[in-house]
Amino acid sequence: MKIEIWQQFQKVCDGCDELTETLEVFCANCDQAFCHECTLYHRKLKSTRSHTLVDASHDITDYNVSSVNANCGNDCGEPAVSLCIDCKQLLCTNCTNKHSSLKATKHHIAIAAKQLPIDETISVVSDRQSVGADRRSLAYTQQRDDPFQAQVQDNGPFMGQFANELMSSAPADKEVTRVRGIAILSDGKIVVADYKNRSLKVFKRDLKFEMARELKDDPRGISSTPNDLIAVTIADKKEIRIFRIDNKIRTYKTFKVKEKPYSIAYHKEHFAVESGEGEDGAIRIYELGGKELFVIPGNTRSFGQFTGNTIRLALDFVKKIVFVVDIVNESIHSVDFKGNLCWSVKVKSPRGIVMFNNILFVASSEVNRIYQMNTTDGLIYHLLDQDNRVKRPRYLAYQPELMILAAEIDGNHVKLYNISKR
Repeated sequence: MKIEIWQQFQKVCDGCDELTETLEVFCANCDQAFCHECTLYHRKLKSTRSHTLVDASHDITDYNVSSVNANCGNDCGEPAVSLCIDCKQLLCTNCTNKHSSLKATKHHIAIAAKQLPIDETISVVSDRQSVGADRRSLAYTQQRDDPFQAQVQDNGPFMGQFANELMSSAPADKEVTRVRGIAILSDGKIVVADYKNRSLKVFKRDLKFEMARELKDDPRGISSTPNDLIAVTIADKKEIRIFRIDNKIRTYKTFKVKEKPYSIAYHKEHFAVESGEGEDGAIRIYELGGKELFVIPGNTRSFGQFTGNTIRLALDFVKKIVFVVDIVNESIHSVDFKGNLCWSVKVKSPRGIVMFNNILFVASSEVNRIYQMNTTDGLIYHLLDQDNRVKRPRYLAYQPELMILAAEIDGNHVKLYNISKR
């Protein structure tokens, strides 16, 4: 493919959420692709400059020249040889061949996975450090030989066991599923927000596909409520759409918000929403009906970089606390509604988060683990690891009555775990 033809396909940068003719790099640590400006920023920050960056700007399809220190983005765990630009995913040889033979992906652009070296000419800047009472900022820093194991406690309040898994595709899909969030209804049905196919999908408790609803816009976040309402953020329309799911997926309510909404969490008739980007980034607290109650400005960057892709939320409305997954700085922060940090804990490659009573369940993608954390002080306990088929977990959902935890794996798988009290 000629480079001028290659560059005419517009893609969305995961950093600035803008259309770009050329995605410059794919970050294997963040599972995100960036334009030129966001690449420079990613390389400049101390916390991300050592991430594994794959060249996304070339047009070489000879995988024999591939050289990257990263594994396939699917469950197989084999060394990656290609980068699918459309899926923004690294693939091994076998998965590349399967990818090109599937009807939904045979026209996708896959190129040789070539790792870029760290650019020593770029001036490195330190991230603004989080500070707060009872800070545990060095409580968890993953190394290959796990020297910190004594600081991650055993015998937490819960234990988990693998139960089942589903492939979150639907008969009408035109693209390979890419999950933006999951939810579990009171009857055990699984709801998946698929931004590649711009749809909500419902799977029965036996994991069989039941129905889907086209959204016509990209879903960016999803959260369930105890009465089986599903809230979905639509960034481009600055809307939060709420659906009721019974024998159909029905629109219950839609309300407009001031800035683009991304991650969303629910607790006690209220939502916490990641709102806006850059200097305009904030966490906003809304009533279920859409009334804005609190705004927690993020312009100090003390609890995350607001890009639309690098923050996940859990909410405790009773205690007026938001728990923030800070993907860039690899931390979990406890933030009150005034923006004060109660505590911060380092967690390697954090992704999904969900709260139940005084416990947070947190996905750690790169180390293939799901942890339980105390909401009061951030103390970390083991919950699930590779022995329970945990591999690169991202989004999480929890159904307390059924005690089922769901974890999205590798973009289009959902694995279910039975959770029990120890």
